Amino acid sequence: MLILISHLLLDSHIPLCYEEAKTIAKGHYKAKWDKEHPKHNKDDGYYQLSRRDQTVIVRI
Repeated sequence: MLILISHLLLDSHIPLCYEEAKTIAKGHYKAKWDKEHPKHNKDDGYYQLSRRDQTVIVRI
């Protein structure tokens, strides 16, 4: 991710603050992940559980 941020900062003539660069990088990786996982079900009840409850299920 740091490589992408530094690439954006060096190749861009528009100065970016760290938060802007971070947002761009996160958006890039989210789009890439969504493209690589087209069958991901965002409405699965698993994601409605708290992080702790999700961990319990994974451990079982």
